[in-house]
This record gives sequence, structure tokens and C-alpha cells, in this order.
Amino acid sequence: MIRQSPAHIFLGANNSVIADETFRTIRICCSQAAQLGKLQEVDEETLAPGISKKTEQPGQLLLLIPVVGDLELLTHKEPKELKCGQMALLNGATISIRNRYKDALVKFLLLPFNIAGTPGVDPVQLFSFDLHKNGDNTVIAAAEITVRIQQLGMRDEKVYTTRLSNAVIFCYIIQGAAEIAGRLLHSGDGLALWNTVQFETESFGSETILLVVETVHYK
Repeated sequence: MIRQSPAHIFLGANNSVIADETFRTIRICCSQAAQLGKLQEVDEETLAPGISKKTEQPGQLLLLIPVVGDLELLTHKEPKELKCGQMALLNGATISIRNRYKDALVKFLLLPFNIAGTPGVDPVQLFSFDLHKNGDNTVIAAAEITVRIQQLGMRDEKVYTTRLSNAVIFCYIIQGAAEIAGRLLHSGDGLALWNTVQFETESFGSETILLVVETVHYK
């Protein structure tokens, strides 16, 4: 067995909620930067039909992952469509995220990083992924960020090995339940790990979706 690593659990029941008739934001916010490394927070956003939301971190990297429904991204250039099964890395630009459906809600994750965008790079980089892919499920492997996402069946087990040295790992249960590094988490719960190069997971749901984000320590 891999020894239990230092960790901090973010229970979904303790997340802050801001909402009105047009949107809802459920936020995991960390009071100590070291617990999430250069990941600042995790927002689960829900938008009503026709509603847009502007990103709030100009000049910094932002990860955007649709959970329910496709999204329209409005930049100073042409609009881009972001579909389920894709994620976007927003490179420092201010983007409007729009629900273009007439009668359906959309839900997505927003993860801002304390990492400066790269000048001259496309402000919206799209990455496709397959939730059912076996083996390496890395979607983004950048200098200071690694992003993995996968759907796990009941009692599926997996060992994750970190890619970055001295990494801070953040795990988030999008749906289902799983034991991660010896801690049981349910949908909406998060777990930060550090001082580890490997950790084990075991799914306790038939369609558990696990997001794993790896960053470097904040300095």
C-alpha cells in the first residue's frame, strides 16, 4: 500500500453559494495558497438560458470544463463553441461564456490559476478528451499545469503518478464517489494533496467522474 499523504478535504457541504434567477456559483476557495498551489479556487457555474458570464482574471490562465451542455465563448475574434468532451485553457484574455440554449441550463467548471498568460498565444486553446479512455488520461501537460479527467466504474482502481516535481494535486469529484489517498469523497467534494509522487483511487460509483489537476507550489 502507498502511505497516506498530507491532505486537505474540501467538503461540498461547506462550499460557498452565490445565486439569483440567472446564475448559480458554488465555490471552493482556499484561505491558504499552499493548499492548492497555483490553483486559486474552483467554481461550479450554472447559467440560465441566454445568460453570459465574463471571466474575472485578465492576464492569467483559466481552465474551463463544460459539465452539462455546450458553451459559446465570445472573444474579440470570432465566437468559439466548447462542447462536452472538451476543455479550454483561456490564456489571459477576458472571455464571455454564454449559454446559447433557449430552454436549458448549462453547468461548467472554472479553475483560475495564479499563472500569467503567454503573450502571442491563442487566447482560447481547446483540448478534447475521452472519459472512457483506459491508461493515460492526461488532457493538458503544460509547464506548470497537468490536467487529467476520467470516468470510473464501480470498484475501479487507479494509481496516479505526478508529472511535476514538488507538485500540489487537487482532485474533484464531478459525479459519483471515490476513495482518494485513503479519503472518501462524494460529488462536489475536493481533496488537495502534497508531498507525494503517487496516490491511489477506488471508485464507489458506477459512473464516477474524477478531475485531477496538478500544479506547482505557490511562491
